[in-house]
Amino acid sequence: MKKCSFCGADMEEELTVCPACGKEQPAREPETAPEEVSAEPAAEISQGPAPEASAEAPSGTETPTDEPSEEKAAEPEKEKETAPMKQGVTSASAVALTAAVILLLAVILCVLILNGRNKDKAEILPTESSVASEEVTAETTGETTETAETTEATIPADGDPDNVTCKGTYTVSDDEIQAARGDVVATAGDRTLTNGLLQILYWRSVQNFYAQYGSYAQYFGLDHTQSMDTQVCTVSEGLTWQQYFLEDALNNWKVYDAVAQQARENGFQMTADSQQQLDELEDGLAQTAADNGFEDTAAMIVRNFGPGAAVDDYKSFWELYFLGNDYYSEVTGSYAPTAEEVAEFFNAHEAEYAEKGLDKTTSTVDVRHILILPEGATVENVTTEEFSEEAWAAGEQKAQEILDAWLSGDKTEDSFAELANENSADTGSNTNGGLYTGVTEGQMVEAFNDWCFDANRKAGDYGIVKTQFGYHIMYFRGSQLLWESQAKSDLISQMASDFLNEAVAAADAKIDYSAIKLGFVDMA
Repeated sequence: MKKCSFCGADMEEELTVCPACGKEQPAREPETAPEEVSAEPAAEISQGPAPEASAEAPSGTETPTDEPSEEKAAEPEKEKETAPMKQGVTSASAVALTAAVILLLAVILCVLILNGRNKDKAEILPTESSVASEEVTAETTGETTETAETTEATIPADGDPDNVTCKGTYTVSDDEIQAARGDVVATAGDRTLTNGLLQILYWRSVQNFYAQYGSYAQYFGLDHTQSMDTQVCTVSEGLTWQQYFLEDALNNWKVYDAVAQQARENGFQMTADSQQQLDELEDGLAQTAADNGFEDTAAMIVRNFGPGAAVDDYKSFWELYFLGNDYYSEVTGSYAPTAEEVAEFFNAHEAEYAEKGLDKTTSTVDVRHILILPEGATVENVTTEEFSEEAWAAGEQKAQEILDAWLSGDKTEDSFAELANENSADTGSNTNGGLYTGVTEGQMVEAFNDWCFDANRKAGDYGIVKTQFGYHIMYFRGSQLLWESQAKSDLISQMASDFLNEAVAAADAKIDYSAIKLGFVDMA
């Protein structure tokens, strides 16, 4: 077991995302780290001369060959946390972020852009305007933090020509990087990666790291005011920070390219929404450049990704991303393992699940409820103030009237959900029909919990339960063994990971490290 670098929670050694706080972990823990990281993510295009950071996952997370993990798998219809209802998540709930689940998004084509979440997609994509008009980054935070001691370093000697240590430094002059924009630095079949596109990928990796950690990046021994080719990387032994981000960028390209090629070979085309965003990209960029005082779009791209990058490179990145991401969503969305396959997967990993407190006896329930407060109470004061017997009686009467109205109608789950949205005081569930899913025993307040986990409870049951928060009109949706749902989710995640790894292996990318040249972006 290891400790989360941010919240201190116990983690399995193979995990790179903490199941407690959801923070991405460095390849190895820094010697000093804050208890909580809450860096404000920023988008990609800077305002005038200010540096920028895109709001993606931190670098080092999108490397399929290294079996990286992801921030979080898209969760199913999950209950919202709400003050009156939640008792706190049990150890069983923490199982929700297992290694396999975590693998899903950062391994793949994951791009998180500020204010750009498309909730209809399996992945998180830019909105129609976010790729261009909303990709304006905030300046690097000016807050002062206590920094960890950094190791003095000079540019290391050139190393192995077959890996990222090939060159001690990849930085060249502005003239050299501009001249090398079209140079091929990697191939995969008949497809190529140019220095120009690499600038986009590289500086996105850098920016992602700062978007994730903000000023806390200093705790990793990273000083953005100094050249990265002279700084020893504290999260990957034997590399400078420049080599670390370069390796991440190259691994990202391998994934993007491999999945996009799979899409082409299968005659897949990106969705109409993605195509529209791509079509509108250049116009949006031009408007953003004008709004932020740049001479033109090209100048804005150079400011954010260095002199070796151009608008065409930026567009190529998004074309690759959209195609691959849409295809990945379609492929993985079709995964439907059988009950036998799920059971086999669980049995194969039974010891690992047991360590997380999960066995074949643990169950969860799905339940809808309508919370009716005592008369005159609010969700803020219902547990802190005394209310008269009359007020409680009035609340009970209202609850009974609502239940009777439902019973006199069609008595369907849908009609119950409508009543919940209309009448429930529980702000955590009164917009989703009062629904709580995947509830584990002990997660809810006692009376609510006891009703849900009654041994005789069955789907379609209803009733009224009194808790310290008021009267709950209950509708029991059903129960399921937690191991089945968890193992199914983990198996699907493993299938998705296997798909990516196989795609990357089939692409068989070749990298010419000696041809790589990197420009410079002022991050100060």
